[in-house]
Amino acid sequence: MGNFKPPYGVRLNRDHLLSRGLVMALLMNEGSGNRTYDLTGNGNDGVLTNGPLWKPGRNGATISFDGTNYVDCGNSSTLNFGAMSNFAFSMLVNFTAVQVGAASIIEKCTASTTQGFQMDIYSNRFLRTLIMSGTSYVFMPTTTSSLNDGNWHRVVFNRVGTTATICVDTVMESTLTDDVVGGSLITSVNLKLGIDRVGTSFYTGQISDVRIWNRALSPQEVQDLYINPYGFIYQPQKYWLMPQGVTIPPHLFRRVA
Repeated sequence: MGNFKPPYGVRLNRDHLLSRGLVMALLMNEGSGNRTYDLTGNGNDGVLTNGPLWKPGRNGATISFDGTNYVDCGNSSTLNFGAMSNFAFSMLVNFTAVQVGAASIIEKCTASTTQGFQMDIYSNRFLRTLIMSGTSYVFMPTTTSSLNDGNWHRVVFNRVGTTATICVDTVMESTLTDDVVGGSLITSVNLKLGIDRVGTSFYTGQISDVRIWNRALSPQEVQDLYINPYGFIYQPQKYWLMPQGVTIPPHLFRRVA
């Protein structure tokens, strides 16, 4: 993940493949204030609640959670996924602290195990994902990489029909096929980062670059997201300016980014 995070104020390149179906994109590049803005225009901004801090990360500003705070992203219709509706989400996480309880990094589900999804830190170093639909719920197999090493890790969750997968740094580490996985995940609760569905267990560590799509990502897109995470940002093209009256053969024109 060599690209540095672009500065606050950039625009989304809607022609880029990783922009297709994107319903929330929080780059978390503001560096100050109590809000991180959604680039997609869907209004899924994140409100920093109870004082999470802005801190430098590997590629720019990030949000740091101390085990007492979270980010509230609201409950727009674009964040609700019906039965058999494919979707994906991705985020960067970095932590070393011992986590208390079901320290969730992202959740949108009811307090009772009836509807929605939650991904939390299990046994202080793995990822565990809970999927709930109606009266049934399932836990996906925990991931296998130890994430509590102080390094940044790209996490990608995919749902395709009744199958869900989790990739950590492009490696698929968890998969589950179950009817519950494909059920409706529509809820009236807000999507939150850093807090569990009950509101009692909080994440301690840093989170950055949270995105949600209303479609699944292909294996190639997962790779692209890891290698060039900010390629979906619009970057205007620049051209050499020639003095008036100077004629240059067309094959010598050179465009630079």
